[in-house]
Amino acid sequence: MNQIFNIIAPILILIGLGFVCVRYEWLKREHIQGMGVFVLKVALPLLIVNALMQKDFAEIWQTQYLIAYGIGSLVAAFTALWLYHIRLQEALPQAAIMAMGASMSNTGFIGYGVLSMLIGPQAAVYFSMNLLIENLLIIPLVLTLAEWGKQQNSTASMSKIALQTFKSVIKNPLVIGLVIGLLLSGFKISVGAPIERVLNLISMCASPIALLVIGGSLAGTSIQAAGKHALFISAIKLVLMPATVWLVFQFLPNVSAEMEMAGVLLASISMATVFSLFGQQYGIGPRSAAVLLLTTLMMFVSLSVVLILYPS
Repeated sequence: MNQIFNIIAPILILIGLGFVCVRYEWLKREHIQGMGVFVLKVALPLLIVNALMQKDFAEIWQTQYLIAYGIGSLVAAFTALWLYHIRLQEALPQAAIMAMGASMSNTGFIGYGVLSMLIGPQAAVYFSMNLLIENLLIIPLVLTLAEWGKQQNSTASMSKIALQTFKSVIKNPLVIGLVIGLLLSGFKISVGAPIERVLNLISMCASPIALLVIGGSLAGTSIQAAGKHALFISAIKLVLMPATVWLVFQFLPNVSAEMEMAGVLLASISMATVFSLFGQQYGIGPRSAAVLLLTTLMMFVSLSVVLILYPS
């Protein structure tokens, strides 16, 4: 339990630092927004490239894991989408971002740290597969829905809306980073030591800056900004998603104990920091940041349950 706290504590400290910086006007909100743009369009895409190019393509493609974690992610995403868009009548762009929060784990900053304590370097393999699922499936899906929702009130034809949505998705730096990373991995292309060093340096700053942005966007708000339905999305992320991943594993052949544990553990992590950054982009910044903070605090419980069920 102390090890888990030692990993989560820096996250809460960085969020708190971002909050203090804006609260006492050491940084202005415009600065925080600029930092968020840097993370979304530069740091995170290069982190994806850096993670994928260092692995053999065959190593990051384990079918059973991709099926189980992919289905778990989709079930969580569509459950949240149904809840917020159909039941609660929220606009499609905002509901799509909430679906992202319900289906994407903070694998890079929290999940990888916890998993590497349990299985060592092998954690990088599951991290890479999560990147594939999140960036090849979940992010394109929710961004397509969000962009589609933004275009619905226009006078453009259905085909034009679809084309605009597709163009917006394929131009997203995160998707571009995924494609480049897969190409470098698949064709075993070396980018050279200087570029590798640059990628490593930028990758290291992605998560800390993202957490500062989240904290800064919380300044002037309270946990109540998460909304009265915040516990629903926390439950979808921390309970429904890992339970679904576990259930799917039971129907798949040749699933190792390590693979099952890795999938369930990573699914029980709070949502990725990119959720709050996209929330800022689609007009729900304070709310998404508050939901992220609430779910991160509740994650202590879900992680504890998983570690009890899968003792190392």
